[in-house]
Amino acid sequence: RNLQHSLPLPADPSLIHAVILCSSLSILWQNEGKPKVEKKYFSTLSIILQGLAIFIAAFAMVTIYRLSFAISAVFVVVTTHQLVSPNREQEIEEEEVVDNQTAAQDTPDHLSEPGTAESSTS
Repeated sequence: RNLQHSLPLPADPSLIHAVILCSSLSILWQNEGKPKVEKKYFSTLSIILQGLAIFIAAFAMVTIYRLSFAISAVFVVVTTHQLVSPNREQEIEEEEVVDNQTAAQDTPDHLSEPGTAESSTS
């Protein structure tokens, strides 16, 4: 009887944050919970995360409801980085290895380290 005259329940304010966190975690846990380190733009990601940390420290202490938005933003930024950012190029490391090998071949035997030069007498 009293249900007809009662106030309707408001929508759950944490629903959007729960959906964001669940969808982000489903993507982030694909690599056993570790970020893919072969991605580019980690420095940009760290600057964004530091900005969000400053936002949390400055405003979440005054109004706690902003904390859930900041945490959701952190998860969105990290997940987007893992999904969208390209892999780092491996060519630079390969060029350095080739340069080191050619430099080692160009050094005369008397300048190389003792014990590393091949003996020419057999």
